Amino acid sequence: MLRDDLEEMKDFSVYPGSPRAKMDQNESPFPFSDRLRGILASHIKQYPFHRYLRPERLMALKESLAAYTGADPAAIAIGAGADALIQSLIAVSASGQGNVFCFHPTYPLYQLFARVLNVPSVSLPLLKPDFSFDIEKAEKLIEKSAIAFITYPNNPTGNLFEKEMIMTLIRSHPHCEFVLDEAYYEYSGQTFVPEVPNHPNLTVVRTFSKFFSIPSLRLGYLIGRPEIVSAVEKAQFVPYNVSAFSVETGIVILENRSDFEKDREGMITQREELMNCLKTLPHVRAYPSYGNFIFISFPPGKNPARALYDKGIYVRDFSNIAGYEDFIRITVGRPSENRLFFESLKSMIKKKGK
Repeated sequence: MLRDDLEEMKDFSVYPGSPRAKMDQNESPFPFSDRLRGILASHIKQYPFHRYLRPERLMALKESLAAYTGADPAAIAIGAGADALIQSLIAVSASGQGNVFCFHPTYPLYQLFARVLNVPSVSLPLLKPDFSFDIEKAEKLIEKSAIAFITYPNNPTGNLFEKEMIMTLIRSHPHCEFVLDEAYYEYSGQTFVPEVPNHPNLTVVRTFSKFFSIPSLRLGYLIGRPEIVSAVEKAQFVPYNVSAFSVETGIVILENRSDFEKDREGMITQREELMNCLKTLPHVRAYPSYGNFIFISFPPGKNPARALYDKGIYVRDFSNIAGYEDFIRITVGRPSENRLFFESLKSMIKKKGK
């Protein structure tokens, strides 16, 4: 028999079809270049895919990540996307030990995984309009928590919490495992990785899905103390948790990561141009972002997500999220997608204003 609470859970779904502008999942609009595809093709041409992933290839990826992050290879664990690592961290840290803590709003899978693993979760509402948090309230909730997830920069709000406030929480609660989810690190340039060796209750999780453009290959990694790496790898049955193709792709990406730098600059330029355009619209507020996305609020009852969807423009709709019913989040896309989104939104607002 299935658990009743799981049967009642809503599916984690995405919009079907082929949109005119896909701006709902914080994907990179920049595909793999032909040059990188050629390198990858030659890299895997003779790969023995009829065999399981060899441990030495996983170690090769860890060594590439060590060179990229400055972490020790022994402090790195690989997962089938950051989500698999997050789920494993909850399993090895929180089961029967305390709550899962996170902010609201934030990445929804922290609480979803907690529910699947039958672990209680608590969330602290962020303070509008700057999406900061009350540290005293955070202290009280974390006191009873076994693991705390902090997205940095936060998704969907796009802001970076004050680093010293987070460090205060980490130092004050040695019983709690703090997981800094740096999915958007390559856009913000801000990281907690240098703090990991000095704080045994700190782990950093990252992904190849955003900046490195391979969400469909499901590849992520964490940086933490050797004990947490060992526990997570046991929970994931390493080396069978990731595909050989994903591992080889990760190695090729890290060996050629300079290819992605121009894409970063292009995205940031597009983000700021789109922010400036949105500022010209009446009663629309776009919040500063350190990610590849923008969080936008509208007057009560004026959420445009459905109308945009009808025009083939997919955005992340927050109309079912308590306290954020009039918000959407948009991924910064290609210039043509950004123009289509803005002109469509501008036209809708103009019509409603008549």
